Amino acid sequence: MSLTDYSLTDYSLTKDEHISLLLSEFIPIPYIRYKILNYMNQFENKEALEYHNERYETISFKYFRSFERSPFTKNIHCYSYILSSEKCFAIKDRCLEFYNETGISFQVRNLLMDILKCPVTQSDTILNCSLYEWRKDDDKLYCILAEEIMKTF
Repeated sequence: MSLTDYSLTDYSLTKDEHISLLLSEFIPIPYIRYKILNYMNQFENKEALEYHNERYETISFKYFRSFERSPFTKNIHCYSYILSSEKCFAIKDRCLEFYNETGISFQVRNLLMDILKCPVTQSDTILNCSLYEWRKDDDKLYCILAEEIMKTF
């Protein structure tokens, strides 16, 4: 069996192996190639960490600035809400910094977080009503509200 009988997908190289193979054409000493790869990986990891930290700080800062709070109780003012299973009242975000950065309303993100923090096990019950069923019902209603909020933009 010759080398041409194998496809490249059978023996694909990692990124580091591929770069090392390319460097071997110019640098015959493996130790130097290893040092170059090590430096390159450290640089890439540092750069990726800095980028993701900056994005997290920017996005989370804009998200928390989007909330309007009561000056008396420190409660968050909600201005889009569900009136009944057929009606909802949706208003565009008043502070658009988070929306302009992410393309998503902070109210929609908040609805998603409310759904995710609800218990999901079917064994949990309150007054003979399963929390699991409550979560499914809330999910359907919040989906309608989220669509209405996003239509306002």
